[in-house]
Amino acid sequence: MPAGLDFIRRIAKIDSDYYPETMGKLFIVNAPRLFGFFWGICKAWVDPKTAKKVEVLGSGAIGYEKLQTFIPASSLPSEYGGTCAPFNEELKEESKR
Repeated sequence: MPAGLDFIRRIAKIDSDYYPETMGKLFIVNAPRLFGFFWGICKAWVDPKTAKKVEVLGSGAIGYEKLQTFIPASSLPSEYGGTCAPFNEELKEESKR
């Protein structure tokens, strides 16, 4: 097995053995098209319950609409289709305090 796939398999086993059911939902946003292909291969080593919690979203309106079914627009930065300040703006404000 290639080293990269073996690494992913080991990480997936550690996650499912030591951190079961701690994740509600995981969104991978602005994923390149090939990522979905690789995720399809790698999720074979992830517990099926966990794999169902992972959503791979491309960029653009369709992905952002999916995000808004789980996260209110007021909590999403504008670069992800929401109405709150972009992440960099919030970080700049935090660093001033």
